[in-house]
Amino acid sequence: MRFPLLSSFKNFTPATLRFFSLLSLVFLALGFFIIITWQLKNGTWLRDWDEVFINYLVSLRRDSWNGPMVDITALGSVTIEVVLCTVSFIFLWLVKRETEALFLVVAVSGAGLLSRFLKLMVGRERPSVPHLVEVVNFSYPSGHALTTTALFLALALLASRHVQNTSSRVVLFVMAFILMGLVSFSRLYLGVHYLSDVLSGVFLGISWTLFLTLLFFKKRTL
Repeated sequence: MRFPLLSSFKNFTPATLRFFSLLSLVFLALGFFIIITWQLKNGTWLRDWDEVFINYLVSLRRDSWNGPMVDITALGSVTIEVVLCTVSFIFLWLVKRETEALFLVVAVSGAGLLSRFLKLMVGRERPSVPHLVEVVNFSYPSGHALTTTALFLALALLASRHVQNTSSRVVLFVMAFILMGLVSFSRLYLGVHYLSDVLSGVFLGISWTLFLTLLFFKKRTL
């Protein structure tokens, strides 16, 4: 007995399977971002849980941790990201990787613009707990989480295109997600974001960067 649907899957090339896998991740991450945003605008339980979590985390603060957390959060600052992005862009351009260079710039700059636009649209105030660093704009989504996700995920994706060993690729993405997680956690610890702020930033950053990956690298995404 033949199954036409199963037979059609046999005709998929590895590139096609990669494409649909990444496309699924794009929509999955975007879906989580939309759910969080909708809940914040139309419900109360997530806001209540955010308050409980941020107050608990503030109660765990230690003087010896404050300095390192400020240093970690600096990895997501505009200055550091511009420097990293500029150096990477110049290197990629000099080695004739123009498409990769443009991909990186669009990923990071686009994430920054998305952050600014969404902050104005949602207009969520910062947590009322004491802040350990100065902040001046709205809270949702976390710009640090969004842009660092775009930057480090984009760098990991670009590096993985030139690494054939699977374990080495895994290490690249693990390192990228560790950096994203550290910066995101630092924003919570410093009291300038709620948990839903940083989660939405990470999810949107993943969706945005993977979407650009499909757009820029149609023939070989990973």
